Amino acid sequence: MQTISLNVEIEEEELSDNTTLFVAHCYPLGIASHGDTIEEAVKNVMEAAELWLEDASAEEIRQRFPAKPKRVFTTKIEVLYGAQATNAVR
Repeated sequence: MQTISLNVEIEEEELSDNTTLFVAHCYPLGIASHGDTIEEAVKNVMEAAELWLEDASAEEIRQRFPAKPKRVFTTKIEVLYGAQATNAVR
């Protein structure tokens, strides 16, 4: 048995009935899951990742997860938009 480290991004979503839902995206595998709490969303996406890895071929896993993993960086940007915007980025 092996372990693979995956980055997961969690977004808070407000539903039409004003309840909150958390959506966990695992972009390296192209999967997502959700839960009523962050912990539940993480637990659910971990289960989805385990199922994905169980069904994936050894070749597909090697292609997505090379021996030297890519470094991942996350940042936020602010971009002006609308009638007054002139493609300026802050």
